[in-house]
Amino acid sequence: MVSAYNRTNSSDLLNNSNFQFLAVWINIIYIALMVVAPMYSAIIFSVMTVWSFINDRKFLKAHHAFVPHWWWYFLLPVYIFKRQHNNNLGLLWFWLYWVSVLMAVFVMIFLDVKLP
Repeated sequence: MVSAYNRTNSSDLLNNSNFQFLAVWINIIYIALMVVAPMYSAIIFSVMTVWSFINDRKFLKAHHAFVPHWWWYFLLPVYIFKRQHNNNLGLLWFWLYWVSVLMAVFVMIFLDVKLP
């Protein structure tokens, strides 16, 4: 069922800051955490992603949009794809996610960051 919200011309309203943080900025922040605080980076990263994921799901539910199942959190690219595709938002943020992942990998290789 497509809600009236999804039929509006301003579909970018569903790409809120929590989702943008989850899709792109989280990978860049993870690299900074690996450099600054490698011992705690995994914990901080996990807390930030779970927080953004929960808030994004609440936001989608509040706007009566399609909300992918919670267990897609474990396969974040699939969550992003389903979220964008099923809400007719285009796949720009899905591709930006992959670009940020590649940037993170290249930065980790360049900085010779050791994973814990």
